[in-house]
Amino acid sequence: MIGRVSFTIDEERLQQLDALAKELDRDRSSTLRQLIDAGIPVLKAAQKVRASLTRAPLPEAAFPNADADLMVA
Repeated sequence: MIGRVSFTIDEERLQQLDALAKELDRDRSSTLRQLIDAGIPVLKAAQKVRASLTRAPLPEAAFPNADADLMVA
């Protein structure tokens, strides 16, 4: 199914989008589609990390190369 979306974007972001589209040699619409395809999984993963950090602190084993002098008791 193909749908149509309209939204307002500030001039600075539009310029960023157009610069990226030019860099990728793509049009604005395909660049937006690519950003959405790449961005949704990243946002979902970040949300999972945020949720896991609010449940409980990470164990020391999560930081195997941590400097012992920097650890907080």
